[in-house]
Amino acid sequence: MSVSLASAVGLIEKGEFARAADALAPLANGSRKGVIARFRRAECLSRLGQHDEAVVEARQAHDDGAAVPAPGLWLAHTLAEAGRFDDAADISYPATSVEPLDYVQAGFAAVARIAAGDRTDAEKTVESVLETRHAPIYSLALRQAELQRLQADLRTPDLPSVWSKIECGLEMEYDHLTTHPAIPEIPETGLNRADAARRASRWLRIHSACGDHAELVTRIRAAKPIPGDLDEAELEMLLALGHTDAAFELTERLAKEAGEKASGELAVDRARVAQLRGTAARPADFPGAKDAKKRLPQMVAWLEMTAALIRDDLIAARPFADETADPARREYVQAALHQWAQI
Repeated sequence: MSVSLASAVGLIEKGEFARAADALAPLANGSRKGVIARFRRAECLSRLGQHDEAVVEARQAHDDGAAVPAPGLWLAHTLAEAGRFDDAADISYPATSVEPLDYVQAGFAAVARIAAGDRTDAEKTVESVLETRHAPIYSLALRQAELQRLQADLRTPDLPSVWSKIECGLEMEYDHLTTHPAIPEIPETGLNRADAARRASRWLRIHSACGDHAELVTRIRAAKPIPGDLDEAELEMLLALGHTDAAFELTERLAKEAGEKASGELAVDRARVAQLRGTAARPADFPGAKDAKKRLPQMVAWLEMTAALIRDDLIAARPFADETADPARREYVQAALHQWAQI
């Protein structure tokens, strides 16, 4: 018994791609709804890793509906997910489109360069991806850039560290500063020493990814009482510097102190440290995971994606990349592309 297109799409939304692909097969034909059904079936096959079949379905649907731009976009996406990035960039779109889609074509071409490790004009490549504000292109670019970072000899810094440094630069530009804000002074003695230490700790949290501030950490710890945010700031500094062993020791101490009351931040930090040390850890592996999923969903999705990439499970990585690569909150994509340009 056949099901309706709406019911089949409902299966896709539930992640039941194999059932959806079977349900969509009899609905695929040359009509408008049939073209949509065939493309949705191509998407299911693509998400199941059956890329050759997906491309065949997508190309047939494109041929049946080539008079409008959407089939071209869908075919390009299917080709790119199959790793055929150059073919995706070669797809043309009808000249009758209300909105020219040259920027999308340029975006797929940029993803092709990222996948090939072509940094000839890295700045232009990054700009071409970001300018699309197209979620599928963002997801593809994020996965390709992060895969190359994770396969490199040096995986650090990871994306939160990269973004922190980018953000510092943006704030300097906004404040019309040409030099980095000076490191705060902490007097050796006096009634103002504790207040100065707290101010220095806040400064460190903002600028933790901007350099080696180990000496400042030592001075802050000596000016008791120790500010409550110092451990987190020091950890971010260690991660940005690539001092993963020291970061591991710090997170283990914090985890022992927190026990089952660990925060979501600690869960994601422990996953970050483990991944930088080569393990496919996830926030779900640590106490505080529920808090992290509730309050830090984008970071959790990114870490789930990178864990899947470390395991070489590209199929599992895709939905988490889709969740992370939100054009409205593109910090992770921007950081990944910035890091890719520097490798």
